[in-house]
Amino acid sequence: GMIVSFFQGGDGLAVAAALESESYPIDKLVYDLADLDGGFRFCGDENRWGGRLARICQKTYGNQSIPGYLENGVPHRYGAGAEEIAPSGTSFLNRAEATAIEKIVTTLLRDGLTPEQIGKLWPLCNTEGLVGGIFHPDDGYIASASHCIRYRDDNLEVLSTEFGRLPVKLVALDKAHDFMLLKADLKGKKATFLPPSEFGTKTPEKVYQMGSPIYRRGVVQSGTVARDDTFYEYYGDRHNHYIEIIHISASVQSGTSGGPWVNKYGEYIGVQSGTLLVGDSPSGIAFMSPVSAFSDVIKSRKSARSYNLDFKVLPVEAHNSSTIKRYKGFKHGLVVSEIKSTSIAKEAGLNKWDMIVAVDDMPVKTTKSLMTKIRNLKKDKVKFTIVELDKDESRTKEIPVEIVEDRIQYQNPPKEVAE
Repeated sequence: GMIVSFFQGGDGLAVAAALESESYPIDKLVYDLADLDGGFRFCGDENRWGGRLARICQKTYGNQSIPGYLENGVPHRYGAGAEEIAPSGTSFLNRAEATAIEKIVTTLLRDGLTPEQIGKLWPLCNTEGLVGGIFHPDDGYIASASHCIRYRDDNLEVLSTEFGRLPVKLVALDKAHDFMLLKADLKGKKATFLPPSEFGTKTPEKVYQMGSPIYRRGVVQSGTVARDDTFYEYYGDRHNHYIEIIHISASVQSGTSGGPWVNKYGEYIGVQSGTLLVGDSPSGIAFMSPVSAFSDVIKSRKSARSYNLDFKVLPVEAHNSSTIKRYKGFKHGLVVSEIKSTSIAKEAGLNKWDMIVAVDDMPVKTTKSLMTKIRNLKKDKVKFTIVELDKDESRTKEIPVEIVEDRIQYQNPPKEVAE
């Protein structure tokens, strides 16, 4: 209608896409319009093509480039950063990371939080330690990380500045994304929440983590999105399965798990899952479970059914030349690098140093291609084509695949099950 008529060309396409999105508030859009002519002037070290308006354009128009209209789906004069200057009058010269922190906190305060409530939600697991969490828009539902529980009847509680100590119940799991959905009885009260982002993340976007590192509650830390696509990380110890995450360039600590990662718009983009360790020390790469991955579990309130592997693999290229030669000409595949004696794959005949070259006769070269096939096949047993060290020929073997959500058992089984 009226607003669109004042914008022409690529700008008009951007405004039209924004108005068509029900999740794009008008009070945000009026400031984001400043980005339509921002160019490189205000983005600093951040991505010029970042921001809500650019993401909604690319979601609507893809990566089309149309002379005079769009460049990779975005108006060609577009530039992120101007939207922050429009409401505040901040100049380019003194624009710094503190601006983004200020914007997040301002958004939270405007939405009704008190200063004491920011970052203050701590689910407790068996009183072993604090992890993070975040209230969802639905009353009483809480998003957190699943790796902190072993049993469905764990004594789960949350501490909240708004509601004090509350018992919670486990509603649903998605262990392939290290996610759990909890439910607290708020007795008709409304919880303050951060809205989930619909647009995901892009490199090198600045993001912020809210958690309780080593019992230091209410800490906000910053990081940078390190990759656009997801990656499969193997969680060993008592977990022994793969989790699909996004890498964040940040050093995080124990106690931050389950806490929200937030973009500069005050939208939460995922939950903190783990970190890459060198020995026992964080290496500066954090693992975030993206909200887009577990959104179906939140909507359905039913656990996922995630087919997974209970052993770790590495690309054969990660090994030295002398080891690669021992596979007798097989140059692509995934070598089993870690497998426990209790593994169901071990019981089926898979051993350390076996190289997987195909799954159901489909070649695999990367962990992501392997796990994608495992999840898409949705079979209890999968045919692996395997090459052993110093063997001239490959062989096939049926390897069992488990559903990791089934590992969360009842600590005290119901009576009819016990009998």
